[in-house]
Amino acid sequence: MKIELLNAIDEEFEMCPEAFGGPVNIEEVIQAEDELKVKLPEDYKIFLLR
Repeated sequence: MKIELLNAIDEEFEMCPEAFGGPVNIEEVIQAEDELKVKLPEDYKIFLLR
């Protein structure tokens, strides 16, 4: 994911934090991958962790 996009998401979060569910931890990401039997793209994992 491009840094510009991550910065834009951060700005949106600052304006309206209740619109975002909040970050997850890496264990939750791994568990979701296992349950869904998929491998998430690394940039999407970074997004989820933020």
